[in-house]
Amino acid sequence: MREIGGFFELELERGKELYTEAIRLNSARNCLRYLIRKRNIKKIQIPAYTCPVVWEVLEDEGCEIIYYEIDENMLPGVELDKDVYVLYTNYFGVCFEQAQYISSKYKKVIIDNAQAFFENGKNAVDSFNSSRKFFGVPDGGYLSTNLPYDDELEYDHSYERAGHLLKRIDKSASEAYEVYRHNESIIDSEDIKLMSKLTQRILSSIDYENYKKTRISNFKYLHNCFKDINCFKIEDANRPAMVYPLLVKSMDDDKKVRSELIEDNIYIARYWAGQKDRGYGDRLEKYLLPLPIDQRYSFEEMEYMVNKIKKLI
Repeated sequence: MREIGGFFELELERGKELYTEAIRLNSARNCLRYLIRKRNIKKIQIPAYTCPVVWEVLEDEGCEIIYYEIDENMLPGVELDKDVYVLYTNYFGVCFEQAQYISSKYKKVIIDNAQAFFENGKNAVDSFNSSRKFFGVPDGGYLSTNLPYDDELEYDHSYERAGHLLKRIDKSASEAYEVYRHNESIIDSEDIKLMSKLTQRILSSIDYENYKKTRISNFKYLHNCFKDINCFKIEDANRPAMVYPLLVKSMDDDKKVRSELIEDNIYIARYWAGQKDRGYGDRLEKYLLPLPIDQRYSFEEMEYMVNKIKKLI
């Protein structure tokens, strides 16, 4: 019997999670870790241009890593070994067709949908996503796989890592940033656990269809504004991506552009800093501006961002 009476909890809509058949784990990295252990993967091919978390997990698990470069179509620039596992990153949430191609060409495939939350499970291969990259939750990732559920895993408890979510509402993103970084460092060090009940509850309260529509609408608006100068090939502007990938030919000082955007309260990530010799990936790190398009923003914010960026580039 559930508890009756007493103080109130957070008031959240009681709805349904988007992925009810997936294995709910506490992070995307641990979804990958789960696959490595359960599939007994000893050797794997991964893109040289990808989040450092990927190769950190693989190194931790003792995997032999073979790096491949991507080309301007965001596909492997070389023929890969069909007898060795291939991990492909659905970059920025706009590389669904490429993920489909890889899934059909190779028999041992893992799709990293950390930047493509809504695309999980659409390929008949193992795939995982990240709740934290798309929603205000303290942990969580969904693993779509035919592997059995491990009923010996314990639940994560994330209430002590939710402070940045509350502080951002009460104060600001900049004032909550250090708390956010601290909480991220904690979740990064956690071993495989089940997604916390707090995160499940939040994810059950989300209007996913509305959020998807907002992302697509914002993406299309930015694409209409930047398509003539964007060097990144976008095949389909109707996907609920994580960001709009604006790739410019050059910038006199990319650090200055980013710092000036921060002064205008526009926060843009860099994917991924500190790595070199990745071919086309090195160009993406330096000249790609991943523009926010998520459900928090409307036409007004998109227009503001477009005007600021056009003045800088």
